[in-house]
Amino acid sequence: KMAAIGSLAAAVAHEINNPIQAIAGVAQSIREVRNSHHCPNTGVVCRPELILEQAQRVSNITRQIADFSVPRSQEPTLTDVNGLVRSTCSLVAYDKRFRGVTVTTALAPELPAIRVVGDHVTQVLMNLLINAADALEAVEGRERAILISTTPIDGGIRIVVSDTGCGMDAETLRRIGEPFFTTRRAREGTGLGVSMVHAFVRRSAGAMRVTSQVGSGTQFELLLPVADASRG
Repeated sequence: KMAAIGSLAAAVAHEINNPIQAIAGVAQSIREVRNSHHCPNTGVVCRPELILEQAQRVSNITRQIADFSVPRSQEPTLTDVNGLVRSTCSLVAYDKRFRGVTVTTALAPELPAIRVVGDHVTQVLMNLLINAADALEAVEGRERAILISTTPIDGGIRIVVSDTGCGMDAETLRRIGEPFFTTRRAREGTGLGVSMVHAFVRRSAGAMRVTSQVGSGTQFELLLPVADASRG
């Protein structure tokens, strides 16, 4: 299903890009005529720059979607996790669930590459970010924020996704890794997100820690080894 959605997204992004380029071309022509001082509508408010700016914005979004959905190797390779964090954060920023949410990163500049399937890391990050955004939906009276950090550790790396959301009670925290367990309303989630994250960490010979406090937020900590991340 994910592969099919990715293929469809790439095709839609390509189709959207064609009319956007036409709109940008017309706006460029309007700007050139206006700047030539021979415009037949001299004195009329004209803002082709705004059209160009927004057309470029849409073009950038479609390009990111197309790049994001390109099929990649399913074999573990040396992967720049910081790069995946940046691209994933950039893409989810267009999701309405992240409106009003401050997403920040604290990425270690000397983070070593690890041997994993890059698409799997992206799916893990996407799931954790969307879960965090959902936990922030009803938050009022304090900042709605998500922080993603990476740090090198002995023999591997640490990825932490923390939020200031509603948090989880002990019973929810105990069941969080169960397949199909979800606190979302019917038809809003499958309950497979965290179990998929846990499965990825297990295949990578890593570890996952989750801490949460009701009314304060949740933190997911992933520990992934450099040398052994290709196991499984």
